[in-house]
Amino acid sequence: MNLGDDNIENVTTLAVFPITIPANTPATEYVINVTGIKLSKDWGKTWEDGGSATTTLTVKDNTPAADGYTVAVSTDNAKINMGDTAMVKLAISNPNVTYYNAVDMKLTYDAGVLSFDQAKSTGLPENTTVADDNGNLRIKFYGDNRTNDIQLAFNGIAAGKSDVTVTEAKVDKTENALLNAPAATVTGSATITVAQTYKVTLPDNVTGEATASSNKDYTFTLKDGLDGTYMDVKYKIGEGEEKEPTRNADDSYTIPKDEITGDITITAVGHEFDVKVTGSGSANVTAAAKATYGTDYTFTLTPEANYAYTVEVTAGGKSVTPDYDEATKTYTIPGKEITGNVVITVNKEANKAQINFTGNGAEDVEGGQATRTATPGQNFVFKINKVTGYTYTVTATKADNTAVTVTENPEGTYTIAGADIKAGDVITITVEKKQIETKYTIEVNEYVKLDKNAENKAQSVFLITAKLDGSAKLADGKVLAYGNDPMFRNAERYEGAYAYLVISDKSLAEVKAEAEADGKITEVDVTAQTFNINGDVNGTGLVDINDAQLVYNIYNAKYDSFDTTTMAMFLAADVNNSKTVDVKDAAAVVAKIQ
Repeated sequence: MNLGDDNIENVTTLAVFPITIPANTPATEYVINVTGIKLSKDWGKTWEDGGSATTTLTVKDNTPAADGYTVAVSTDNAKINMGDTAMVKLAISNPNVTYYNAVDMKLTYDAGVLSFDQAKSTGLPENTTVADDNGNLRIKFYGDNRTNDIQLAFNGIAAGKSDVTVTEAKVDKTENALLNAPAATVTGSATITVAQTYKVTLPDNVTGEATASSNKDYTFTLKDGLDGTYMDVKYKIGEGEEKEPTRNADDSYTIPKDEITGDITITAVGHEFDVKVTGSGSANVTAAAKATYGTDYTFTLTPEANYAYTVEVTAGGKSVTPDYDEATKTYTIPGKEITGNVVITVNKEANKAQINFTGNGAEDVEGGQATRTATPGQNFVFKINKVTGYTYTVTATKADNTAVTVTENPEGTYTIAGADIKAGDVITITVEKKQIETKYTIEVNEYVKLDKNAENKAQSVFLITAKLDGSAKLADGKVLAYGNDPMFRNAERYEGAYAYLVISDKSLAEVKAEAEADGKITEVDVTAQTFNINGDVNGTGLVDINDAQLVYNIYNAKYDSFDTTTMAMFLAADVNNSKTVDVKDAAAVVAKIQ
């Protein structure tokens, strides 16, 4: 720009605006805009009224660090129920000293909502002196060098909210014992909310907690594998209207916490179905006209002399095997089998023998009929569809308790000889099954979720553990194997159980069924494999940050095989012994680094 010119050109600084930063302005970046700038004279075509300018101002935090000790207050479980415990963390630090010795702190809390629990508190030395006077808490101790955080326990005793405040803290090191302990800087805060709890009234066919909290959804389940499809499940709060709870994918039910404002009453009533009795022997049957899902249904057959009877039952069109009691001549249909209208078909024949099946294994007899007829003088043959993992015992008696021989055939069928069958006989065959006892208990847990496989199916790494039961022992030189592969074992992990990992796109239940199948867990003559539990995940002999990185890689599904990252490394990644690998394991590794 030249003096005397009528136009402004090549101007780099037109105006300067001073900006004052007030004290305590938060540290961050601020954008400053200047708009609507006007000049007192028309300086020509290069200027237009309404010009603007923008700049960015960075305010830095130059607050000096606290001099001496700081007590940082925090809590992780700020919302609890009455009877539960919240922990308030007191982290003591000093930028110039790595330890502390003498501590004298005063705290306040609402004694109408919380109570202090010294026994549950952690990090306090044995010589700690505690004075607790109606919400005024004083804690004092001294002694050896300490570096740990302090966790103070507070129990919820009534619904409400309470601040836990450190009103005064004095902290010092042993070298200053000849001086007065200085005041420490207190930062942070802790507020604990104790939720109201309410009584829950449950019917006999429902399982759930006896109390519910206003800050947590309430979940309950039906007992004995009952199916809510055939039941009216409802709840009400106080004297309010009945509502239907949310049915979850696992067949549990949930009442949302926002609705829990009073005592809860839950009802679960099975659907009612018609009962029809038909067949040539129907006149000999005594049966109620209605049956209810979830409630065992009983009917009685009073036989006539010289007649044999067959009994068939369907519920909802599906064949059902009722339990038979010879002494009372009654048949019982299990309540959870009543999923539709019930049809009882009873036929009778003269000059026949009657065969009744009973026992907990009768349901596995092929054909599903609880009562059948047999021709006198002819062999009576039946088959049991045996369930894997069970042994079966089959016996037979006549009405006068005379034993009848039952022969097991090579093809899995059973025979009563025709010579033992007379017209008018009533023979009861008892089929009992018992689960085969094993030397070990098998558990399966989802260890790590993986990305989808080549078939676009979700897959996971599953942890299979096999623990020897009671006093059971393996023969010398034997170890457990999964199939033919020796399992791993570290006596200090998983209560000494053997461990193995499988990668599968099947469900947890399917993987567990495979593991429990006969012959899947075997005993072999090899040396047991082991794995580390000290944080040395990669097995280099040193616990360092790369072990934490390996754990991170594992729970973030960086590996989908045990080729490079071995099974021993995967097992070593469960540092906190939770039977799954996640961020907590990586943190546990970091804590072990020296």
